[in-house]
Amino acid sequence: MNSSKTLAIFGATGAQGGAVLETMINVPGWKLRAFTRDPNSSKGKALTDRGVEVVKADLSDEEQLKSALAGAYAVFLVTNYWEIRSTEGEKQQVRNAVHAAQHAGVQHFLYSSSGSPAKITNGRITGVHHFEGKYEAELYIASTGIPCTFIQVACYMSNMPGGMLRYDSNGKNYTLALPMPGDRPIAMIDAWADTGKFVKAALLHRDQLLGKNVYASSGYVTPEQMLETFKKVYPESGNGAKFVQAPREGFKGALAQKVGEQGAEDLTQMFEFIGDSGYYGGAELETSLGMLDEKPKSWEDFVRTAPAWQELS
Repeated sequence: MNSSKTLAIFGATGAQGGAVLETMINVPGWKLRAFTRDPNSSKGKALTDRGVEVVKADLSDEEQLKSALAGAYAVFLVTNYWEIRSTEGEKQQVRNAVHAAQHAGVQHFLYSSSGSPAKITNGRITGVHHFEGKYEAELYIASTGIPCTFIQVACYMSNMPGGMLRYDSNGKNYTLALPMPGDRPIAMIDAWADTGKFVKAALLHRDQLLGKNVYASSGYVTPEQMLETFKKVYPESGNGAKFVQAPREGFKGALAQKVGEQGAEDLTQMFEFIGDSGYYGGAELETSLGMLDEKPKSWEDFVRTAPAWQELS
């Protein structure tokens, strides 16, 4: 008799869902079901070849989701605000998934959530929409009574190389420019490597964590500490690396070229929130880290192994 539990994973080819799949594929007693819009894509076929059940699923189609989730014990759901640019649309996707999960009798619903900057700052910072929508979705999930745990994933370390921490050809050095003070801590994670470790812990400690938040971060690091580590690992390339507290409008204007005006305002307010209250509102990380059976990558670990920086010295 096969007693394996089925874990259904949304976003299985992305950073968070992919990390969950890579971790859980090696855990005895679990079968994996990966959702994709096209099971016949090259990524879908590659997962099938590894023994993963690959199923077509669209978060906008509740009836399709009911069929896709049939027989699943647990669900990991990550939604992508930046794909649809709508908090209402994102919340509807979550409602569809929850309804389908309830219909299927799912026993553990894990959602990649966020805290509410508006709540944490008592209404001073209200425009971080890609956080607020997830927080409102979290409240909805909890209200339904479905057994649930919320995974709050920290800032991606992978956003640093060539993105936030980049080489300035004019100053001929590396610069990290953010609209926040350099001594304020940012919760960080190598999402591709480590999200799955926190989800695994939540699954294995289900009863202890029902209705609770897991903070998926290897630790808090200030921008100034990031640069000190970068210079330590790459003393020649990192010589002269500096942090600049960027003017708000200049930072927002540069971002607007990539993500549009609304997206730039959203991200600018996110960093202002971190500078004001901390990524998790100052929550401690030791409880979440203490549940792991494998240590996550530190910022220094990431700096040493980031592909974009392997040519540095």
